[in-house]
Amino acid sequence: MTINAMTINYHFRYQTREVDAPIGLLLRYLRDDDLHPSVFHRDMVLQAVKSFWLPFACQAFGYDSIEYQKHARSAVYQLRQHILYVQSECGLDPELFVQMAPSFPASTVIPVATAAVQEPMPEIAEVVKIEPSPTSALVLPDLDDDPFS
Repeated sequence: MTINAMTINYHFRYQTREVDAPIGLLLRYLRDDDLHPSVFHRDMVLQAVKSFWLPFACQAFGYDSIEYQKHARSAVYQLRQHILYVQSECGLDPELFVQMAPSFPASTVIPVATAAVQEPMPEIAEVVKIEPSPTSALVLPDLDDDPFS
């Protein structure tokens, strides 16, 4: 896949009056650099979007299967690491999620190619036992720092 030498300028703006609702809390958290001084809020958003959607973007824009599968493995790795982080910081027992199959509300649109991939990931709970730490700091790895790159 040839990369064109051009600049993409993407702006996203979201406003809510629901400052105490979950979306309001999320936006306030992202904007408050004192709550996560080691990570800039734009990097937090970009990493989340990249982990969720980059493999599909690569596939949609004609990357060969080797290349987009590399990005897919990287995305799965990043998402699994974040799952472990959420479980650890929120005091959740990973064992509770081993057999839990994903469920989607009727209004959720799931691409046909991904709908069949709904299997539990027991290796996460079996391999890593993380205890919550009240002093843990939010540290996101570099966007390209994973073993599949």
